[in-house]
Amino acid sequence: MNTKNNAPLNVLRHHVTGAIVRGEAVAIAGITNMNTKHTTGPWRIGDAGITVFGPPNGKPSPEIIATDIRNKANARLIAAAPELLEALQGVTRILEAFSYTTTLWKTQAQRLEAARAAIAKATQA
Repeated sequence: MNTKNNAPLNVLRHHVTGAIVRGEAVAIAGITNMNTKHTTGPWRIGDAGITVFGPPNGKPSPEIIATDIRNKANARLIAAAPELLEALQGVTRILEAFSYTTTLWKTQAQRLEAARAAIAKATQA
């Protein structure tokens, strides 16, 4: 199918691209984190840098997420986990929605599958 001369497809592509640029694709794709099994973010690194805390979640003190972390780089990565997961889920949904309007290249499809695998690894019970 020649997509360059397909006017309806080009119009749809234009609108989807515009929605992505304006940030509207997040709402269109229905991105929600209502069913998270982990402590929702934001997480923060403790003063000593070896403990990561989540929000209090109705408790008097923050929830301890991880302790005795070996270095600050690991602590930063752990603390960023909720935001990284949410961002990856959002990008994946946008790519999935966009893939209906265009053919993904082999490398793009491989990256989408890698993102899906990472999300599954992070969210499986």
